Amino acid sequence: MTSIDDSKVIVTGAAQTGFNRRKDNSSFRDWAAQAFDAALGMAGIDPAEIDALFVASESDIFSLQ
Repeated sequence: MTSIDDSKVIVTGAAQTGFNRRKDNSSFRDWAAQAFDAALGMAGIDPAEIDALFVASESDIFSLQ
């Protein structure tokens, strides 16, 4: 198994969704898909070229606002 120390990490695109109240019945999966699509567009690469995807989220408290 290759460790992080043995590999090169290249970030080619990044994106996030807006921080606001959502009243359209969308979910975390929808927001993640929107951010992924935006980051993929920025990167200009094919999804098959991606080795890893990292996702972060705020506390659930914020989604209840």
